[in-house]
Amino acid sequence: MTRIIFSVFYIIILILGCCKKYSNSVIDFNWPVTDLEKNQILVSIDQWDSPNGINVKFLSENSISYHEESEPIHYGKGVYSVKNGILNLQFKETYGEESLEYEFNCTFGYEENDYLPQQYIECSRSILSEKPVRIYNQRSIKPVGTLISFENEKILTMGNKLGKVNFDSFFRSKPELNSKEIPFSSLAPEECLEDISKFPKQVRLPKGFKIRVIGKTEKITKIENWNSPWYYVETNINCYGDIYKMNGWIYAQFVDLE
Repeated sequence: MTRIIFSVFYIIILILGCCKKYSNSVIDFNWPVTDLEKNQILVSIDQWDSPNGINVKFLSENSISYHEESEPIHYGKGVYSVKNGILNLQFKETYGEESLEYEFNCTFGYEENDYLPQQYIECSRSILSEKPVRIYNQRSIKPVGTLISFENEKILTMGNKLGKVNFDSFFRSKPELNSKEIPFSSLAPEECLEDISKFPKQVRLPKGFKIRVIGKTEKITKIENWNSPWYYVETNINCYGDIYKMNGWIYAQFVDLE
């Protein structure tokens, strides 16, 4: 009897240990307390990005490179520091013989999200905007395979993988065959689509068009001879410094993941 009780107790301990190990495997993207730890995170990420085309690289010896999409592109190099929880950026941009200097103060932030990046720095302004801008750690997303509910659909996250359309395909507002189509021609101004397709006024997404795959429906849909989920995706078109984005659905059969 004693041996049975001991065995049951041992099994319970193992189960609890496994659960603890599993829970610890989920990365916490809240910022640590100390300046040193914050700095370690900054340099551990290859590049920090904002949705509107700003990216910052934190390099060795507290140096940075700063890039902001526009026409022409704004680019500078300089230094940064982290002191008392504040990130200070100082860099110089050169245009021909003219040199411009910038200094931004940034704070460290975190905002939970089902599929978008959660960890960010928020700077008081950028080169082109006097409004605060958030620049994200693109890795700070929930683990691949996380089940979320979105627009009344159960979706498994896919880590924002890059994909490519392999057949001229409809881009839809819902994961349904007869749902409203989102025309390719509506994704950006016509002049921005000319380099992507010979027919910028077309309705379907053209073969070879690149997308970012956010997640897939938990349920499988049969269309003709195919059995596939629907992908929830983001289109991203950069045109003369402006970035045009749109979210929608495409049948997974017509997407190749990179």
